[in-house]
Amino acid sequence: PNLFAQDEINSLRESIRSDARAAGVEETPNELWDFFIERCRSNLHLVLCMSPIGEAFRTRVRMFPNLVNCCTIDWFSAWSDQALKEVSMKFLAEAPGLAEVSESVSAVFAMVHTSVIQKSDKMLEELKRYNYVTPTNYLELVKGYLLLLGEKRKELGDQISKFRNGIEKLDDSKQQVEVMSAELEVKKKEVAVAQKDCEEMLVVIVKD
Repeated sequence: PNLFAQDEINSLRESIRSDARAAGVEETPNELWDFFIERCRSNLHLVLCMSPIGEAFRTRVRMFPNLVNCCTIDWFSAWSDQALKEVSMKFLAEAPGLAEVSESVSAVFAMVHTSVIQKSDKMLEELKRYNYVTPTNYLELVKGYLLLLGEKRKELGDQISKFRNGIEKLDDSKQQVEVMSAELEVKKKEVAVAQKDCEEMLVVIVKD
């Protein structure tokens, strides 16, 4: 109710009129609308993704029993080591420059995730405390690594750019010094000639 405006309802009726006629449905407004609702009910599928961690999921199931009674439940078990590696390699393949080390890095990711699961099980056994480790945590680990890698690459790139600019400025300064040194040598020779001329002139003036 009140999901569509009246002009939208009329447009929907017209869009399914030919299908309703082919299905033998009377072309009255109510019959066309019922035909549209039934088609939506038959073809509309909703996927609800929920984490079973904590009390929130239990509360939702108690408040809405149809989540269990009228839904098909797919329980996703823990990922295997091979699945963990393949998922991380899929993400690493999108990052440039990691082709040679992607397999090794993926193995480290899988080892870290698996070890956390084992330690969580041990903590539950010894301390009776839950620490949930889900595939979402694994994806956050991989994405966090790629984010940190991008930041460090940018940081190193900026430092390399500054270093190159400094080298270029040193080269420019070196060239300018070489030009000034050459000019200085020429000026020294000119000064020596002028000094000699002055001394000769001074001798002439003293004699006179």
